[in-house]
Parts: sequence; structure tokens; C-alpha cells
Amino acid sequence: MKKLLLTACLLTGSLFIYAQKDTGKTKVMMLPPQVQVSGTIVYVPAIKVFERPNYQGRSASFTKDATGKFIFPFPVQHVSIRIPDSLILYIKTCFEFASENAYTSSLADISLETLCGIRTDVKAHLRVTLNGISTSVHNNDCLRFAGDINVRVLETSPDETAVESQMRWTVIERGAARVTTGPFMFPIFTGSASVLSDSRYAIELNKGFVFNNNPVPQLTEQGHYGSRIMQNSTNVFIVGRSALQSGRVKVWVKTDLTSSHKNCNLCDDFSANVKMAEPGFASIPFNKTYDGGKVVDAAHPYVVLGPYPAHGSRAGFAITASNGVDKDFRVHLKVNAE
Repeated sequence: MKKLLLTACLLTGSLFIYAQKDTGKTKVMMLPPQVQVSGTIVYVPAIKVFERPNYQGRSASFTKDATGKFIFPFPVQHVSIRIPDSLILYIKTCFEFASENAYTSSLADISLETLCGIRTDVKAHLRVTLNGISTSVHNNDCLRFAGDINVRVLETSPDETAVESQMRWTVIERGAARVTTGPFMFPIFTGSASVLSDSRYAIELNKGFVFNNNPVPQLTEQGHYGSRIMQNSTNVFIVGRSALQSGRVKVWVKTDLTSSHKNCNLCDDFSANVKMAEPGFASIPFNKTYDGGKVVDAAHPYVVLGPYPAHGSRAGFAITASNGVDKDFRVHLKVNAE
């Protein structure tokens, strides 16, 4: 008796479905006619395009003609797309330059007029956590930090004309299973400038978060998580499973910090504007070596960024520190797949 088996497989970083027919002697692999394969671009038939917004009207699959152009039985200025919950859909567009967007949920209204490529991947998750900041600490004033540390996660496509997609971060609501999808840039640290000079802000909030960097600490656990200043110190980004495995995912970090300083409790060299000379930028690939042998993976999730030089002028009249104060800031992250 003939059997028809449906099986899901991973090929070149994309999910596809094939039918396997048991003839009794040999097994013949048969791709359904809806599946379009072009190099590393593989399409899942479960993804449907509807001719009108909000999944109304006729539906069609992504198909190509003999010249490789995508064809649809209706105009594509305002269409909608159903995407299975387990998948990421990557839509590549070509106008003056090629670009790619990653979509993690269904699209109620989109234009496909410049469509030139499509692929899928299975959803995975990458968590980025701020473990703390290290600098030279002389007294409690040195524990005050303001500014921003922003994180993005980028994913490079696997085809020959590689382009990057920005991946969305999520917010997991406490006490609920629902996950909401946020934008691309995540503010992993945001501190108001008022904490630098206003004594009403409790320095205790930063203890366990700002560390003395002599020697530079190799942090292995998050410090004082849950305090007001640390509420946004961790989040999860949705990424492609095969992209994680093949080293095509990287964490992009922009750091722009200002700190306070006082050399001792009785010193007169207080400064509330020890600011980085310029923003610091870092790009950290996951599961791929960089900078001459560094690697961030499951066995090595901890990252130290910097040192970022900072300079500040004394506040008001002071005998000491007439030339101001110079410090270095380091940012400590943990990056791990979930």
C-alpha cells in the first residue's frame, strides 16, 4: 500500500515541507508545486497572500514565472499576509538598493510592489542582559550614572547579496503568558541626569550595579536586578534559529553615559558631568569569532565593552582637581540564546 508522509525539514537556514512517497522499492522526494526554491530562498506553503487588507478576498501563494519574477493573480499595492506563529518571514525588496525586513507576526496591510526575495526561519530567542557598569569608585557619588545604553539585534541574510534585518524585541508581561512585540531599539539602561546632582535620589539604587574596575571585574551574575534603575536591564529578541546556529546574528550596542565623581567624602573636587568624550559603539556576533579570537556563545555569554574614556570639570570653586577628572567606563552584558 502506498503511503504519503508529510515531514518538516531545515535546509540552508529555511523551513520547507516535502512529501515523501513510498513506492515499495524506492522513496521518491516530491516538493509540492507551491514550494519555490531559488538558491537559499525557500518558501513555506502555509504562508498565504490575501488580495486585500485584513486577510480579505482571494488568497495566493508566492510563485515565480520563468524569468524569476514573483506573480500574483491580483494587484499587490495593499495586500495582507498570514504568517504561522512559529515562523519568521523575511521579505526582500529591491528598488535602488536591496533591503530586507523580518516579520514575526501576520501583516494586515503591506505593499509587495518591489518584492524580489522571500525566505523563512523558525523562531528562536536571544536574551541581552545588562550586568552592570564598572568605573573607578571613590565614594557614593561615583555610583551615580545617567545617559543611555541602547541595544539592537541584527541578522544577516544567508544569500549571496547579503543584507541585514533588524529583529524585534519582546516584552513579557508579568503574570501573563502573552508576549507583546516591541520596536527594534531597546533601551537597556536609561538614567535621568537629575540623579547626578540631586541628593534626593538614593545612591543605594546603584549599589551592586556600578562596580570598581581595579581590577576590571569579570561579572558572572546580574547585580541588584529589580531596583528602579534596573527595571529595563534585560529583554529578549526574536531571531531565526538557523541564523543563531550559523553566526549570522549580532548584538549592536550604543553607549552614551555621564557620571558624578568625588575623590573622597571631604574632598572639594565634586563633578556632576563626567561625560564620555563620544558615544561608544560595539557590534558583537553570536556563535562567531571576532576581534582576533573573541567569541560569545553558550559557553561564553559574558561581554565587557570599553573602556570608554570620560572627562568632567569640577563644580564651582575647588582647590583640588583643577584640571577636572578623567575616568573610564565599561559596560558588562550577558548574551545568551533561549
